Amino acid sequence: MLGLEHNLKSSFSAGYGFDSIAIALLAKSNPIGIIPAAIFWGALRNGAGLMQLQSGISISLINIIQALVIVFVAADVIVRWIYRLPRGSGEQAVFTRGWGG
Repeated sequence: MLGLEHNLKSSFSAGYGFDSIAIALLAKSNPIGIIPAAIFWGALRNGAGLMQLQSGISISLINIIQALVIVFVAADVIVRWIYRLPRGSGEQAVFTRGWGG
């Protein structure tokens, strides 16, 4: 990362590590899924500036959309962890039970 000159280039972005973690989460650590996830994430990141120029919408909206994507992708794992649901093989999870048991 530091290269041969032992100094950090000014064009290097500090957010690449966070973006790569988000892309791996979006692809659910599938090597083939990384490609479309990276294209989607790059389109969001690259289109933010043009969106701000043409429509006057803040770049922060892209950050909100990216956060929502991460939350909805991770929601399955979070719900299973909170309710301690097993990873079923097609069976339905029972969230409530009646008086009969």
